Amino acid sequence: MLPDRSTGNQTYEELMREALAQIPVYSGEWTNLNGSDPGITLLENLTAFQLVQQKQIGTVTETVRRKLLKLAGYEAERERCARVLLECRDQEKSFCLPAGQRFRVGDLSYETNRPVCRDGGRILAVYAGTPDRLTDLSPVLNRENPVYLAMFGREAAMGQSIYLVMDRLPPQEKELILYAQMEEHSRRSRTDSTTRTGFAQLHWTCHTKQGFRSISCMDGTDGFLRSGELRMRMTGLKPAVYDGLPAAGYVLKGTLEKADYDILPRMKHLSGYLFEAWQKETKASCLCFQISSAAGLHGRMPDRGYFRVYCREQKEKSYRLYTEAGKCEDGTAVLKRSVRIVSYQEDIMRQYALGMVQGYDGQEIVLPEKQIVPKSFCLIAERKDSEGTPCYDFLKPGYREGQEFFYTLYGKEGKIVIHDPGDFTGARLYVGSLSISKGEAGNVRAWSRFVPEGCADGSVFLNPCPGKGGRAGETTDELQKRFAREIQDPMTAVTARDYEELVRKTPGLCIHKVKAVRDEDKNRVDILVKPYGSRSFPVLSEEYRLAILRQLEKRRLMTTQIQVDSPVYLPVHVNGIVSVKAHYERCRDTIEDVIRRYLDYRENDKEFGAPVRFGELFRAIESLTCVEAVGALELYVSSGAPAAADGQDIIPEPQCLCCPGRITLRIKTIT
Repeated sequence: MLPDRSTGNQTYEELMREALAQIPVYSGEWTNLNGSDPGITLLENLTAFQLVQQKQIGTVTETVRRKLLKLAGYEAERERCARVLLECRDQEKSFCLPAGQRFRVGDLSYETNRPVCRDGGRILAVYAGTPDRLTDLSPVLNRENPVYLAMFGREAAMGQSIYLVMDRLPPQEKELILYAQMEEHSRRSRTDSTTRTGFAQLHWTCHTKQGFRSISCMDGTDGFLRSGELRMRMTGLKPAVYDGLPAAGYVLKGTLEKADYDILPRMKHLSGYLFEAWQKETKASCLCFQISSAAGLHGRMPDRGYFRVYCREQKEKSYRLYTEAGKCEDGTAVLKRSVRIVSYQEDIMRQYALGMVQGYDGQEIVLPEKQIVPKSFCLIAERKDSEGTPCYDFLKPGYREGQEFFYTLYGKEGKIVIHDPGDFTGARLYVGSLSISKGEAGNVRAWSRFVPEGCADGSVFLNPCPGKGGRAGETTDELQKRFAREIQDPMTAVTARDYEELVRKTPGLCIHKVKAVRDEDKNRVDILVKPYGSRSFPVLSEEYRLAILRQLEKRRLMTTQIQVDSPVYLPVHVNGIVSVKAHYERCRDTIEDVIRRYLDYRENDKEFGAPVRFGELFRAIESLTCVEAVGALELYVSSGAPAAADGQDIIPEPQCLCCPGRITLRIKTIT
């Protein structure tokens, strides 16, 4: 058995034996394998060179591997906290939460990034349609018995609106966050929250004493095509109660300015008055204050952690240690100038000293925690100035212009690698800020119970949508495996199969069937696409066609033209005589149903241009329990149709999808 080349651990002797064994495979004339043969001398030199190369490859550092992968367009996915949207279970309850408020869900911790104040507020009713023809969608507010409701009836049209009636609205400077849970098609290609299909567009307004006025809205639902957030602000407006609907209240109205839906939207649930929280647990926090103030630490460290205060007396100079206290008893520190407050939980306080910068490139330092959130992390470097007084610098990971000290954080593994110590050789390093996250585990299911720490009133919060975005950082090995996996996917369309695969992956589209046909004479690829849709004979909308062309334009060969078209639907007609058994009901309906299902390429698994086989249809009818015998059967298409006959079979042209035509059956009952 030959040694494994991929390991790079072969000896010179093993490499030579492997090379000598290959000589008879490539040359039957080379028989002198002694060291005196010049060819063997060349082989020995090349083998020694290969051994040197293998050793060099084996010593490639993790940093170099990542840079090589970056050249190929691949960067490691960084750790990210899962984010949830929360609402109070008692929606009419008023509450105020500080920044850094912690919630518990099992062993998971979630924190707010900013203060949250709510003075009650809930959605009273939901309507859709036009003012003279409204549909009551209020059942979508009931989370106990959710149902999917069609928002715009059987056909959406410009001018139709959705009305949200509320008992109160937030202040002008506050953002209103709603979440709509929609029916999502499993066949729709994956898309991220920033990608829009362009099928639908709504203009949002708020009712005031002067009528409906425009408001800003970030629509994460893409016109209610998918589940997502609606984030609104009523800046500069004074909302007024509207009584032109069955339920009176403050009204937000979204009016369709574009309604080219491929599949009409159906809503299951609508939640309102939400706020954000992130799955993380802050072990060390660094707060910056630029002016003289009293800095409140409430909520940042619920367990009253230790803290240190650093002051920078001159701009762009290092900080000085202002004071160091044993514990923050009341959560408030009075400050006299621009400072940073670094607070620690007790467990991290015992490990916050990381060691000394040794001065060589590639120094690794192990951190006291793993699964660290990159944006939360910074170091404190302690040096001494010319007078021997300690001074402190706060250092973020990653390279920045003019930066003296350059290091990389590997949050998943819980370590840092110092690439360039700069002028910090001999400095002592401390944890400045640090939060940990559990990655994908934070993507909790919807309607989990979030219990706030330190709240004695028994408040419970719920998340109407699952947690999203949480992921662990990607190691270099994982990144390399992803590169090897994705490099197999077609990036440039060369073959017909490449075109078909790329069309199916067009973001946001519901593609059912695709056929790519090369026209060698015109150097053109004709692409036939059947989308999903509610119409009997679905055709490509202009939005679909343009989205597909955008997807293919950057991947096609420069000299190849592309044409995207809808299918040609080919009716196939059937005549036949069938003998059926007595005492069976609805025999004709059963037989015609089998014929329609076989001929309907719009629904079955037959692809573009697939032949209609007489024998297959004959056997399908003959195998029915109610059928005694098939006396005669004929398949045909209309004159001039894009198909040909091959014996009793029908051979459509490549752009065709068959569908049932006229079915004429003569039924005989055998007694």
